[in-house]
Amino acid sequence: MSRPSPRSSHPGRQADGAGGVSAARRCLRWYLCILAVLGPLKFGSIIGPSEIALFPADLLEWVFGSWPAFLLGPLAGLGLGAALWLCPGSLGRHPARLALAAWGALLVSCLPGLLRTGEWDIAVTFVLYLAGVCAYLAAVLLVTGVDPGFRRALLAAIVTGTLLSGLAGWHQRLWGFEAMRRYAEAQMRETGQPWSAAMQGKLEQRRVYRPFFHPNSYAAHLVLTGPLALLALWRAGRRVEPRRLSQPLFVALGVVVVGGALLLSGSRAAQLAVGAGLGLAILGCRGLRRWRWPLLLGAILLGGALMAAVNAGRDLLSASARFDYYRAALVMFLERPLTGVGLGEFLSAYLQIKPAGAEETRAAHNLILEMLSQAGLWGGLAALGCVLVPFWLSLSRPPAGAAEGSSDEGLRLAGVAGLGAWVAHAMLDFNLQIPPTVMLAAVVPVLCRPLPAAVLPPGRSERLLLVFLAVLATAGFWRVPGEWRFRRLSDDADRQSLAALREST
Repeated sequence: MSRPSPRSSHPGRQADGAGGVSAARRCLRWYLCILAVLGPLKFGSIIGPSEIALFPADLLEWVFGSWPAFLLGPLAGLGLGAALWLCPGSLGRHPARLALAAWGALLVSCLPGLLRTGEWDIAVTFVLYLAGVCAYLAAVLLVTGVDPGFRRALLAAIVTGTLLSGLAGWHQRLWGFEAMRRYAEAQMRETGQPWSAAMQGKLEQRRVYRPFFHPNSYAAHLVLTGPLALLALWRAGRRVEPRRLSQPLFVALGVVVVGGALLLSGSRAAQLAVGAGLGLAILGCRGLRRWRWPLLLGAILLGGALMAAVNAGRDLLSASARFDYYRAALVMFLERPLTGVGLGEFLSAYLQIKPAGAEETRAAHNLILEMLSQAGLWGGLAALGCVLVPFWLSLSRPPAGAAEGSSDEGLRLAGVAGLGAWVAHAMLDFNLQIPPTVMLAAVVPVLCRPLPAAVLPPGRSERLLLVFLAVLATAGFWRVPGEWRFRRLSDDADRQSLAALREST
């Protein structure tokens, strides 16, 4: 049987037969880029059911507030559906296909955990969210196969989201905490209720986290995309004369916005992760072989120095608590090595084996142990595959099927530094529970690897698999009616509680 001939090649993809198709592809490009910008700005909460209602109640909340994290998955599923229609092609020869294989394996590895779970709401939401991550990555791969310029547009979108996130953190530090304090005092006077422990802790620590919900999640996003932002700013400086002034100035501004926000987050794991990411990029830089080991030592020392600076005046209670999480996760895995305790069952299992007085947690704060404890051996192996992706990017060579001239060494090293730092941070925190950082971590390899030289027609089984993935991701919309009703009930309960307090006083 003869091999199908490539439908298009790069450079110069086959021209569209109709202007409508070109316009539709441009709309799809904009849609995927907008998701990359809005991901960190709107979806920064933890995936899964929340104790508080997060669904926006009116237009102002949709514009200025955060959106439920579960919505990112079905929105990505819509993007994959459009990509399958407008950019059909096989992903079998795409240079970044191993990234989809790694995250797809993580999705499939959840199946053993579903066999034992009793927390179906948490488990199904988690599976659909991972399907959304894979759907977004597959959509990006399909579009880059027929639209070489999309990679640059996606990079610009990621950088835009990073800079806006950094500015949001600075705004919170300079003005946001004071506004939060005044609001909390007004609420206390109106209701007679004291501040919650969480509110008091945030005001005392002054660790920035906006637009995310937790400082460590905010830091994870910045270490992932920060190197890409600095590279983009350096290259943007070339367009302004004199270059010898504009390029360092642009990078310095980026360091202040992104690096300063990272320090203000107070994440000790993030500072160590910066050193790990830089070290991995140094190992992968072919032009630095002679100075590799001194530079690697310098990267390690830099991470340690940043961690020491952030740690000044703080205790190590949160760091020591992680050892309790890790020990408990290993106990769960050893008790049920093939299935784990079940997806979403970490908290209930942890409450039974945690030391007396230890704080509660819903996550193992370690990507591999998270999956080992809840999905067994296969989940742990799949998580290990995701951890190894930046090492693959660092040590691999351009494949034979890559388009000539599409390799970008600077972009590859920036991606390796960011993804390596994110993976290191994920070994110390619950990065896996934060949809926008996982989604962007999944697509970074597309920026690092060259573009495919040719696009083949998809096989029937491949196309059916991608259609199923799109449908699975889009199924996340099933939560919308329930979340909307929960918000209405929550608002009614708040109004009744406030009315009762006013009557009593």
